[in-house]
Amino acid sequence: MKKLLPKKLILTALSCYSGMMCLQAQTSSQDISTNLSEDQRVNSFTMEPLRGTPSIIKMNTSGATLGVNDVPAFLRAAMGVGNETVFNKISSMNTNGVQVDKYQQVTNGIKVEHGVFKATSRKGIVYGLTAEYYNLPASITSTASLSESAALQKALDHVGASLYAWEYIESLGNSPEITAAYNEVYPTGELVFVDNYLTDAVDLALAYKFNVYAAEPLSRADIYVDANNGQVLLLDAIIKHADGHGKEEIRNMVGKAGKNKRPVPVMAAQGDTRYAGTRMFDTSLENGMYVLKGTTPTGVANETRSMEGIGGLPLSVPAIYTLSEPIYDGDGDLLNPETADNNWTAAEHRKDNFSVTNPYPVANEKNNDDVALDAHWGAEIVLNYWQEKHNRDSYDNLGTKVFNYVHYGDAYDNAFWNGSAMTYGDGSYQGGTNPDGSFAPLTSMDVCSHEIGHGVCEFTADLVYQRESGAMNEGFSDIWAAAVEQYVLTEIDGSLNYDPWGIGEQIDERDGGLQPGDPNAVALRWMDDPKAAGDPDSYGGANWQEPECGTPTLANDYCGVHTNSGVLNKWYYLLVTGSGQAFSAGSGKAASDDQVSDGGRQYEVEGIGFDKASAISYLAETMLSPNAKFIDMRQASIFAAQVLYGIGSNEEIQTTNAWYAVDIGEAFSAGDPNTITFSDSNVLIFSEDNTVNGCADVNTYNVLIGSVEVPQGTTINVSTAGSTATRGQDYDISGQSFTFNGSETNSITVTVYDDAVVEETETIVLSFVYNGQFLKQEFSIGDNDFAPRTGNSPFDLLATETFSNDGMPNGWSIQNVLDGTNKWTFNGTGEAAGKAFITTLGADI
Repeated sequence: MKKLLPKKLILTALSCYSGMMCLQAQTSSQDISTNLSEDQRVNSFTMEPLRGTPSIIKMNTSGATLGVNDVPAFLRAAMGVGNETVFNKISSMNTNGVQVDKYQQVTNGIKVEHGVFKATSRKGIVYGLTAEYYNLPASITSTASLSESAALQKALDHVGASLYAWEYIESLGNSPEITAAYNEVYPTGELVFVDNYLTDAVDLALAYKFNVYAAEPLSRADIYVDANNGQVLLLDAIIKHADGHGKEEIRNMVGKAGKNKRPVPVMAAQGDTRYAGTRMFDTSLENGMYVLKGTTPTGVANETRSMEGIGGLPLSVPAIYTLSEPIYDGDGDLLNPETADNNWTAAEHRKDNFSVTNPYPVANEKNNDDVALDAHWGAEIVLNYWQEKHNRDSYDNLGTKVFNYVHYGDAYDNAFWNGSAMTYGDGSYQGGTNPDGSFAPLTSMDVCSHEIGHGVCEFTADLVYQRESGAMNEGFSDIWAAAVEQYVLTEIDGSLNYDPWGIGEQIDERDGGLQPGDPNAVALRWMDDPKAAGDPDSYGGANWQEPECGTPTLANDYCGVHTNSGVLNKWYYLLVTGSGQAFSAGSGKAASDDQVSDGGRQYEVEGIGFDKASAISYLAETMLSPNAKFIDMRQASIFAAQVLYGIGSNEEIQTTNAWYAVDIGEAFSAGDPNTITFSDSNVLIFSEDNTVNGCADVNTYNVLIGSVEVPQGTTINVSTAGSTATRGQDYDISGQSFTFNGSETNSITVTVYDDAVVEETETIVLSFVYNGQFLKQEFSIGDNDFAPRTGNSPFDLLATETFSNDGMPNGWSIQNVLDGTNKWTFNGTGEAAGKAFITTLGADI
């Protein structure tokens, strides 16, 4: 449908029509589709409809292939970009013989936020690329009219904190350590191109990106401020599930020099943990005492420190280094003696035992450092899991030191990842002596793994913490919580009271202190039966929170991130165990999986076990782009299963069927051998209308054709005979000849044009013959055009204008940029429907 420009802009709009790049994307969706279709190395691809750019490109793995060193050149050619856009390789990781390289989109020297390609390869051959590519309009400005300081004030006004991290640090005095800490947290603006998250359209703008760390109330987020109008376009939370008082966390920014240095000498210690019995872990010897500062089994430095509750104010400069207390064996007082023997017994380190005569707050978990041993040992085990199972060196794959902070706040019911460290509250349960207390100290193994999982996500998918991407961010952390607990049970100690399908089952005391396995025990979330904790187990089903809930905030859980994570949790559970299995015991849980989704689907999934399900999940997580949705995770995980275990493998089948079980996508269907068919998932109704591309109204659709065990080099020719729509006028297709090798999928890109002609619904018929069988699929194009409406009185276009030859009306200007004759036509959009506008040489303005 054609657009009616504002009346006073009609003539001036003619001035930018000569290039139209002021209004149009640099490379059209059709051009990108054509580039990909004509590249002999490309097997198939899928276009993301809103961005109009690829979401996944699958490459040939034999014959004409793409080498890992040729990826940047391939992307430049496929996306049709010039020298203004580059794709910089910024990270690389290897797992299970598979390499994933991440490329950052940069245009005019400015990073396109979230604009990434992930190239997945084996032995130097690229199997495919997942993508979030933004086609910037040529009119976008790369110059900021708003100063950095003014933009920062806009960001601070948006946060509205009463105290910020740098303000608190500044109040502590003046020293090199304080200056370093201040500089670390004071926000500086980075200019980036970013999408405006306040609208449904893809409309990028130049913005300042600030990392804003608030102390009261505690929060940390990347905040994007439009560099020209000051509007906050996006707040992406860094601290997950935190609120309340934040000064104590900020104190630990001071004196963290040398955070990647590994302590020497490292000593082997033994200690009585709260949740896992007696365990071995690494410490260091300092001044005749042992301190919780060591390495993990993989050599990553690991340090655990105490926040000492809420601490005391005011603070003097000499006390800065002890604001975050090291935890020692051997520093007990006369009433609580400790022997510096590196044997951290409960008698020495669990100093407050709660009773009727010794309740909270007289007794306080902040005095019990046995829970610090859980955090310290837990970090060792979690990072060892990542190295052993996934070849990942610390959460960032760079071997960075891990900090664990315990005793955060007074009876604080939470734990969180702050972007660089884990922080654990002591919980309000306080030995059962605090009325209405909910949680024991939050240092259990699954909580530790969950929080480090957020760090892994930050350095892989970097999922934006809101809506569906935020729900998957939480879901991945739950997956790693379950995977690590199972790792401990199978490879360290099978007697521990862990339930991998419960999240926080050891620390959730809302059941009055019942142990995991009790039929009335509760947990924060149940992965096998999410509904038992009020979460959905099906996409869009019961308990589902609308992800397009308005503006994501902490109050609405960023549009349901902790709730909708249940869908990913259920998918993972089914992939591990299979359908129809008995659930673990817990309050409100069903006896077993009923094999029926909320959408009424009857499903069957065969479990493939923790190791394979986790390998698929991790590879898929590394493939995802920041704004991925559940459907993208389905696509990535199926591709991951194909890369790891082969096309048509049992692992691919079960991965696909597990998604079907949570109402996302169809069940796996291989088809009969030596067949080629149209995909049942193809969209059959096309539309002319496109509100994203402006005047260039085209829509692109991918029609998938799949083969099953056909001979190598099998070619089919696709016909459009029988179509009532006219090719070249109503639509076009990317090609007609397609070659298949074995079992694979090819994609036909269908481009639908808005022809501005009032007509009946038209059809496109695609057909081919294979093995003597005629196959066709029919698609309809809905017409969005209509004749102009007539009124009962003249319409005055401009109240002040005249069309005499004595000059232009006030506010109009003349600029000749085109030869040809202007002509009037009709059919605008919205309020302009049926109204007239000007074209020249038949082209739309």
